Amino acid sequence: IRDEEALNIIHQRLNRDIEHIKTVSKKMFEGIEYRLNRNEKFKVTGAIKPHPCNVTIKNNIPMGIDHLDNTVATFYHYGFGVGSRASTYLGFDGQADTLIRELNLPTAKTINIFASLLVLEHPKITPSWFQEWELFDKNGNQIGLKQTGNQWIAVSFKNRKGATTAQQEIILTDYTKSIVDTLIEHTQFAREALKEKGGSDWRYVMLVANLKGVNRSKNIGKLLSESENFNKTFEVNSYNDNKQLILSKSKAKELAEIVTLRNIRKARALQIYLETHSLKAVAEALGHKVLRLELMESYLPKPLMDYFNKRWIRQFQNAIIFEALKDSPYLFDALDFDESTLDEFLKNHRLGDLPENLERAISSIYSKENQKDINNSNELVFTLTTPLFQVLIAIQSVIDNATEDDLFKPIIEKWYQSSVFILSHFTLTDKGKKYRRPPEETIPLYELALSNPLDLDKFKENVLCRSN
Repeated sequence: IRDEEALNIIHQRLNRDIEHIKTVSKKMFEGIEYRLNRNEKFKVTGAIKPHPCNVTIKNNIPMGIDHLDNTVATFYHYGFGVGSRASTYLGFDGQADTLIRELNLPTAKTINIFASLLVLEHPKITPSWFQEWELFDKNGNQIGLKQTGNQWIAVSFKNRKGATTAQQEIILTDYTKSIVDTLIEHTQFAREALKEKGGSDWRYVMLVANLKGVNRSKNIGKLLSESENFNKTFEVNSYNDNKQLILSKSKAKELAEIVTLRNIRKARALQIYLETHSLKAVAEALGHKVLRLELMESYLPKPLMDYFNKRWIRQFQNAIIFEALKDSPYLFDALDFDESTLDEFLKNHRLGDLPENLERAISSIYSKENQKDINNSNELVFTLTTPLFQVLIAIQSVIDNATEDDLFKPIIEKWYQSSVFILSHFTLTDKGKKYRRPPEETIPLYELALSNPLDLDKFKENVLCRSN
């Protein structure tokens, strides 16, 4: 298939995976919203159990999952001062995780939900941005969420950007404004508890708690990336608004293992690239002031580039093999596809004429101005493997040692120039230091091809023109 078709399949699967993450995260977010509203009512309607230290008052207030109103009201009345036996006291003996969920305390799992939804909508946000996100300054003024005209802006810092550009503002949509509002409400009780305790951690947005107390993680990125409970929540069937399956549980399990904020951000970068075919658009979406290709490589995943590199290698090799063996009965023994797909392959990937810029680059090798010409010519990219080196070495060898009576197929004579151009970079002496040296990682491939040459007699036999 064409590269465009392969990219379309990848794009569809990427969209599917991102939709799964967004759908499941949104469902969990709605659960947090529900428990927030429910618990506000329970704080008013629930009965408060006597404190465990007060043994003089008769205890007849039921607790547990069947009496959540009492459980919630009791916890929020005493806060984190119930003691080490809080789960037993509140009727959830041995079920601390369930109790924390019903109390709706902020945990690594829940703040991961908020963070994921925000990064999906605003891929500029990084873990370090969350780390430094202050809701209030030292004087108690709200600085992390501000209104400017009709817009709401979330403000934090990315320290690696330097003092002059560290502050990064995220213009929120109505949807992400609601996410931030709910996040602030979700962490409010924890924030008040920290404020009473003293220190400055209460001023930050991203807080986590358990039954014993509250803290602000000093490494939000690590905390969120190692949240196993968060990842497991994605191991479910997901459905869109039309009740159509997005991702099955079996496939979702594979995806769940790699869901992190950084990977979500990378996925959005790739999604933007596939939609726009613009590295500039990706850089802008990620909040980069300057487009730096080496930085982009960390967001456009290596496995994808490796996949296309291998595709192009196979296509190029098969194209050469076809031209060399198209009249041979051994053609399909040499190719990695069968006769039924030959027409489609030739339509999509058959070799054409040698590009003009390659012709110019070839001639520059032999000119006195070779250094100037090579440096000024348009960049040429060849994907190199050991089998390709073997073919190119064979082409150069049979042409260089040909007799006047040898008549080669036209495609071989054309690709002889490519062979000379590529291989000359691997055979340079000290005199050739003015040339651009080949990449270090390709030299072992070339040396392996040299030590394992093709059978030149057989190769030549198949690339000669034969009269009927």
